[in-house]
Amino acid sequence: MSDIVSYTLKHPFDRLDKDGNVAEKITCISLRRPKGKQMKAMDNAKGSMSRILALLAVCGGLLPVEVDAMDGEDIMALSELITGFLGQSLPTGEM
Repeated sequence: MSDIVSYTLKHPFDRLDKDGNVAEKITCISLRRPKGKQMKAMDNAKGSMSRILALLAVCGGLLPVEVDAMDGEDIMALSELITGFLGQSLPTGEM
């Protein structure tokens, strides 16, 4: 698998500027292969879905509030792509 994978959103969303105005419509997410630094983003998240969303944000160059606004169908598809980078299930359990 490549170090960057693009995914066309089935449910695009708006990226807002600092004033809350629509700055652009997000129609595609490019996910980077997670490195150790990105994996650490999951450390502070509570719960398995929060860990996945944190990793999606850092690997996709998204703000957490943007990931929160994404449709569940797109989130599930993107989480499968992240899993593909790792070659296994996402590490979501407590150690």
